[in-house]
Amino acid sequence: GPDKTYHGQVDCIPDDAQLRALRDGFDCDGVSMHAKSVELLRAGEKNAWLAIVLDEGRNRQIRRLLAALDIGVLRLIRIAIGDLQLGDLPKGQWRELSDAEVAALGGD
Repeated sequence: GPDKTYHGQVDCIPDDAQLRALRDGFDCDGVSMHAKSVELLRAGEKNAWLAIVLDEGRNRQIRRLLAALDIGVLRLIRIAIGDLQLGDLPKGQWRELSDAEVAALGGD
């Protein structure tokens, strides 16, 4: 399927080793999981926003990936699927999806 891009707010500032682990992937419950790309968008005092691209899987997978590294997810927003940008939002902005949109995209 098409790549899925998410922005996630996490409850810590991930270090390089954690970001590298997300990109390289690891075994989680017998399933190999990895993110296609992970980028630190911005960091505050206690938490950070990450841009995470998956070439498969769903947001449940992001939560499991991050949880395996002791990173908690505060918010998770799907930004794009393949070439479908979700609205003409400025870079770094986001919007909530309507139930209909989520259903049309097969989200959970």
